[in-house]
Amino acid sequence: GTAYMYKPSNFNGSWPNGKNYKNISNAEIPGYLERNIPVIAGVKGASHYVVIKKNDGGYVMNDPIYGPDKKVADYYTLSGPYGVFE
Repeated sequence: GTAYMYKPSNFNGSWPNGKNYKNISNAEIPGYLERNIPVIAGVKGASHYVVIKKNDGGYVMNDPIYGPDKKVADYYTLSGPYGVFE
């Protein structure tokens, strides 16, 4: 329950690194991946987060538990919220 993504109205906007964060919908994920913009995604009912990096016949993620380059479907069902830095 500590992720800022639980409070999107407080979290959206500019960060000190010059990037802007915004929440997106599940339907928007493919468009960001096509532009090589990774997507932060909640899994396990948003009690854990992964970074979706590409779509290669299914989403490929980097996960702090299982490591890099894992297929999301092999481990999780996406639950959201979803967000990107641009």
